[in-house]
Amino acid sequence: MDRAQETVYVIDTSVLIADPKVFFRLGRSQIVIPLAVMKELDGLKKSSNPSRAGAARRVTRILDVLSSNQDIACGAETFAGSLVRIFSRYLAVDGLASDADNKIVGTALSIKHETGIDNVVLLTTDGNMRNVSRAFGLRAENYPLGLNIF
Repeated sequence: MDRAQETVYVIDTSVLIADPKVFFRLGRSQIVIPLAVMKELDGLKKSSNPSRAGAARRVTRILDVLSSNQDIACGAETFAGSLVRIFSRYLAVDGLASDADNKIVGTALSIKHETGIDNVVLLTTDGNMRNVSRAFGLRAENYPLGLNIF
């Protein structure tokens, strides 16, 4: 499959904290980490909640290893075949209370508009973020994929 045909997952902080190894579970896909997520991870590594702090540090270490000999801005390939990159551009969105969440949704919008790729999916455990994303015409999924509360 051509990389341009793959699913592009824009990952929210909530997914990374729930599963720091998500980079290796999404198969051959493109995985985008918005810069706003990196900022949130930086703050969470000092969280009073030891499991959140530990997960934030694990994600940071994984990204550091991936980027130590690959260009994470263009995409660093995992052993599972996914291509992980950190993305710094976003479109202005004002649908959520959190500035970071708005930037994360805006990152997914930016990727969809800049690349013309229709298969851009915002992956988050946050229901409000999924709803706002859908209001902007984005596909948004809960994580783990296929998890349905009904």
